[in-house]
Amino acid sequence: SNVKTIQIMTKRDGLFSALLALLVALALPQELPAQQETERHYRVELIVVRHLGGSSDSTPQQTLRDLSEILDLYAPPDESAAGSVNSGDAKSNVDLSDSVLLEGGLMEEQPIAVRIDDMSDPMREIWRRLRGSAGFRPELFRAWEQSGDQSSDRPFPRLRIHDDEVLFTMDPATRAAAPTANVPVDEHGALVFSDATIRRKDESSLDSQMSNEPEPIEMYYRIDGTATLTRTRFLHLDLDIELREALFERPATEPAEDFDASAEERDSPPVSQLRTGPAADASAFRIHRIQQRRQVKSEQLEYFDGPVIGILALVTGFDVTPEIQEPETLQP
Repeated sequence: SNVKTIQIMTKRDGLFSALLALLVALALPQELPAQQETERHYRVELIVVRHLGGSSDSTPQQTLRDLSEILDLYAPPDESAAGSVNSGDAKSNVDLSDSVLLEGGLMEEQPIAVRIDDMSDPMREIWRRLRGSAGFRPELFRAWEQSGDQSSDRPFPRLRIHDDEVLFTMDPATRAAAPTANVPVDEHGALVFSDATIRRKDESSLDSQMSNEPEPIEMYYRIDGTATLTRTRFLHLDLDIELREALFERPATEPAEDFDASAEERDSPPVSQLRTGPAADASAFRIHRIQQRRQVKSEQLEYFDGPVIGILALVTGFDVTPEIQEPETLQP
């Protein structure tokens, strides 16, 4: 009887041990498949609004900032002439994950924002309400998507924000015989021009010396400026946008005021004679400018106010899983 009792206890303990081992195995953390890392992206939407009753005592200016070197997602496809390409036009719709093939077969990531033409539902409703308002008029909508992660090879993009109304253009090819002079810059380092000065390209640049492509035609828009969304600990939106109104105080046939130059340089045409477009003969421009940097929150509408124009901004954050592209094997 003792032997049978031991056998029964042994079977019972074996069953209990097996059950205990199963429970322990189920309780232990299972090895999960590796999850792909996600990137934080942001959609930025801007609406430039004009105060119909607003006034400004800004002094008329004879200079305009040339922003042709800033990345332009909104350059029209026919902006180039004689085969020249706008500095931002070639990159206008490049995806964040795209790469370009460099000399030697190296691949370089392009930290370029992606242009977006469609309004979100909140901004569409705001635009509709503004159009029906008696005190405001929506002037411009612009939107883009960008990555919120910054590194040395993927900086936050500084984008050119402008409308489609061109005040005038300047073709650098027709300015080849114009006098070279030291040209003033504004507080941001952007080059400016006037009838008294002529913008000169940086001849020390190795790219400009070695490139055989003609310089792009400079475009000056009625609404023009820059926008930058940066992320450190918080999100910050930096806006510098201006509305330009041409003033025709000088008859078109009246020659431009001469500048201090040598006799040889005076034989070159002044800048006012090199302009083409509706406001080519404008003697000055009244500029209404907004220049503000502010902390913003995702999915919260922000308003940048000014005496004549204001800017409504909506930033929306979302996660994106980058596509992993397998390297292509070269066929012999």
